Amino acid sequence: MAGPPRATNPDVRGRERHEPTHVPGVQNLVPVPDDADLAGRHLQALASRRPDSSLWAQGLKPALPTLAYVLLLRLGLHGFSPALLRCRWTSIRRPHMLPGVRRTLPWLVSAIVVVGTAYGLQSQGRAWWCSCGYFLLWSGEPASSDTSQHLLDPYSPTHVLHGFVLCGLLAWVGASLPPSWRLQVAVAIEALWELVENSEFVIRRYREGTAALGYEGDAIVNSLGDLAVCGLGFLLAYHLGARRAIALFLLTEVVLLAWIRDSLLLNVLMLMYPIDAIKEWQMGL
Repeated sequence: MAGPPRATNPDVRGRERHEPTHVPGVQNLVPVPDDADLAGRHLQALASRRPDSSLWAQGLKPALPTLAYVLLLRLGLHGFSPALLRCRWTSIRRPHMLPGVRRTLPWLVSAIVVVGTAYGLQSQGRAWWCSCGYFLLWSGEPASSDTSQHLLDPYSPTHVLHGFVLCGLLAWVGASLPPSWRLQVAVAIEALWELVENSEFVIRRYREGTAALGYEGDAIVNSLGDLAVCGLGFLLAYHLGARRAIALFLLTEVVLLAWIRDSLLLNVLMLMYPIDAIKEWQMGL
């Protein structure tokens, strides 16, 4: 038979929760922290946490919307199939799509990519145009502080060559795609690169490993110009064909080396594996 319920005092219950428990014969027990102490320690831990400057936080994480767009574009055009997991392109016709919509949709998608790229760059802290206070369509001095801050500059031809490379790559892995959609995928990939290129991780890498000692990232208008010339490079390579496009690619590399002591291939090399002798040559030492 159970005894009568024990009367409890609310004040006693509060003390039992917040005061340390004492056992007879045992001294110096560690008190149990209450909810306020735990919350205070959590806030101190959050305040002392340093911002993440890794490539994921600075470049890849802001680029996730573009990656999601490319995946959704792939699924929307061709549907899901096991071949997608094997990185193979399948073709499913959409006979119900009106011809006018079919022609307009790729350019609508391209506009969405441009707007999304501008938003992503702005969220990374990039300025819309040069802090000098004036706007130029072309900045022709490679070593000037105006480089990468206006619409076009001596490095714009390297982004034309991006279009050449993407045209050849997509002709190989995406041959079933219509040319207009291959162009949009190329622009989306270029947009992804612009987001990664303007991350703090890659900017710091440029300053440490190349001759771009004072590089602070591209202005948004310059990145949008890079997207435009990449698309033009894709169209040019598509109409030239493989042999003439390769010849023009190599000729452009030689001209850039003689003009600005830099090129697309050399830029990739110095970004991944810096060579001091090349860096000194680029700086004119």
